[in-house]
Amino acid sequence: MHTHKILIVDDELEHLEAIVEIIEEIDEPYSILQTFTGKAAINIAELEIPDLIITDWEMPGMNGIELIKQIKSNVITRDIPIIMCTGIMTSSENLETALNAGANDYIRKPVDKIELIARLKANLHLADSYMRIKKLNESKDRFFSILAHDLISPVGNIKVFLELILSEQSNFDHEKLFSYLSLLGKQSAAAYSILDNLLVWANSQRNNIDFAPKKQLLNLAIVNNIVLLENVANKKNILISNEINDQFIAVFDLPLISTVIRNLLANAIKFTPENGKIVINADQDEIQNLVSIKDTGIGINPDRLENLFDDSIFETTLGTNKENGSGLGLKLCKYFVEQHNGKIWVETEVGKGSEFIFSIPMKL
Repeated sequence: MHTHKILIVDDELEHLEAIVEIIEEIDEPYSILQTFTGKAAINIAELEIPDLIITDWEMPGMNGIELIKQIKSNVITRDIPIIMCTGIMTSSENLETALNAGANDYIRKPVDKIELIARLKANLHLADSYMRIKKLNESKDRFFSILAHDLISPVGNIKVFLELILSEQSNFDHEKLFSYLSLLGKQSAAAYSILDNLLVWANSQRNNIDFAPKKQLLNLAIVNNIVLLENVANKKNILISNEINDQFIAVFDLPLISTVIRNLLANAIKFTPENGKIVINADQDEIQNLVSIKDTGIGINPDRLENLFDDSIFETTLGTNKENGSGLGLKLCKYFVEQHNGKIWVETEVGKGSEFIFSIPMKL
């Protein structure tokens, strides 16, 4: 649980201690920072980045209005909400001055306990919501940048090959034409895969995906995906071995788990060098089914593991044959597995390969 930091600025010890005492009585873990001057408050704010500042108006050296203006003009601290707290500057005109300077709220001295707690919690709640939205916007901006970067290569190659074919159509022999068409197919498949994941992800963000689990053969989600990706694997001479028993039954939503298998299998092919092997297996205990896709690929660096399934972080890494991706696949896998009340994780070693494992509870 995040512990909110609250910076209190007041040159009168009595008023400062009164606010601290009220906050300490709240049954929530707050970290309280204190100072008597505006100049010190700026230094503390830059160093600690508090979640909320409560400041007095009239202080020697730098008053509260000047403090607010400096806090709000600094790119590091400008998003910190500020409550102006004063016992003298209490007119409507003073309120307008404080709000125009950048204060988010205003409270009068002597401080009323109930009012202070209410305004404190309201501002912290709004600040948390704002930061979540800001983080989401930043991650989506990064995602769309990655998406555009990953799409421009296959789409650009399709354009180039088509222009070559059309401009030199009379000079192509059958073998050369087939070679270009084969490359076109490869680039089209890459673009289609990225756009397919984008569509599924967009629907998941709007909760616009049906969830209809039922008892069925697990191989229904496996075999078709092997056939779909077999051609890609064959080009790298990668063997895909399905070791799941033909009679293995689980309760799951076929389209969702099929999407999970397809993304994990595509990832395994992408990061496995030529002449490698991928093994798909399943096991069960009294409470869950476990499905795994194990490869002899390049493995995953430890510094990337923490962000692998993070919904707010989009990263893309080229495959062993420079294959592109959008960074969406594993996010979709996590989302769809969690729809089944399951979990997904990876066991990996750099240079030796990775094994992605996900669970499906026996009873959903």
